[in-house]
Amino acid sequence: MIGNREQQIELYFEVEYIDKICKKLKDHQIEFVHDMFEQPWGQRVFRVYDPDKYIIELGEPMNVVIKRYYETGMTFEEVAERSSTPISIVRSVINNK
Repeated sequence: MIGNREQQIELYFEVEYIDKICKKLKDHQIEFVHDMFEQPWGQRVFRVYDPDKYIIELGEPMNVVIKRYYETGMTFEEVAERSSTPISIVRSVINNK
């Protein structure tokens, strides 16, 4: 049934500029399921309804999360622990800026 808020489908997209996209959707008065929040592993996400009331989730790619943590002064080890990401991946992401 189109337009029912009990839809069983959710689309998920990763976006690098999540703050800009969130602001743009708010500026266009898109209906939010919930505002942006940070998952326990550091990924920021929010959900909106499309015109048919299906849920669309937008989240940061983990490489963006890793870089964001590293840029705050965290060590590779701290980033790995905070993001639940293997240290080899953290090193790869940071070294391939």
